[in-house]
Amino acid sequence: MLESGLRPVIARRAPGRIRFAVQPLAVDVKLLDVRIPNSLLSPSVFMLINPDGNLQLALPSDRAGIYRVQFFLPDGAPFFQVSKVKDPFLIIDKVNFQRSGWFEFEVYENERLRERKRIFIPKTRQ
Repeated sequence: MLESGLRPVIARRAPGRIRFAVQPLAVDVKLLDVRIPNSLLSPSVFMLINPDGNLQLALPSDRAGIYRVQFFLPDGAPFFQVSKVKDPFLIIDKVNFQRSGWFEFEVYENERLRERKRIFIPKTRQ
């Protein structure tokens, strides 16, 4: 239950969009549209967060290519990159990101863009 007796109800769900109805104590219903970017709806093919909270990069082992991963800050500025990744499995420690939050990344294979997504880096447990 929200403040002032408001009760949110999912009114309609569509791909990339959820419509919430907020109904205050049997009065009129107010609608709130929430748009979800496609980059949040589809998971990454190459990158995931392992149980320790670190990034795990899993590249295809059947392709002999040189991969590069570029990370960006939320404002689009380049943050850091991992160049010349030849192994199919790489773990990037989350302390390299200096804070939790959303980071955009791009995966290149032989300088060709293979994927552009966002990933959430969780807080460090202490």
